[in-house]
Amino acid sequence: GVWIPPVEVRELRAVVAQREKLVRLSTQAKNRLNSLLHRTHRKRPEQPFKAENRPWWEELPLSSIEQSIVRSDLDTLAFAKQQIDAIEMVLRQEAAKEPRLPLLVQLPGIALLTGLTILAAIGPIERFESPRKLVGYAGLGASVHDSGQTHATGHITKAGRRDLRG
Repeated sequence: GVWIPPVEVRELRAVVAQREKLVRLSTQAKNRLNSLLHRTHRKRPEQPFKAENRPWWEELPLSSIEQSIVRSDLDTLAFAKQQIDAIEMVLRQEAAKEPRLPLLVQLPGIALLTGLTILAAIGPIERFESPRKLVGYAGLGASVHDSGQTHATGHITKAGRRDLRG
């Protein structure tokens, strides 16, 4: 049958996805600001997106439209940072309640956020009959072409959850 995630898993997925959207929004704003500096041949200050550097951005000799865009992007960065900080506080609280997380963070390259993303994506691990089923769900298994006398393996299938391969 079809597995329907319980409320806790759906909520964790939603908060992880919201954080990802805000990080993407922040990255887009930073890219626009970097593009402006590149277009106008200006040197970037050290840590250009820190709040303390906002006056530097606002004093750039730009047209009124470009100044408006810069202010908008700086406001977007401030908003995204505030929201990401709030979401990460919620994630830390959820992490404290999750008994499986300490096992995951022992693995190289997995910290709190990655561990919670994995747990949100797979839900209760007991629902998988075998490790092979979990690998298939995640889309991390190698593709296989096996016919007659030929046997070839290829890249990962990428057929499963994208957030597990991110």
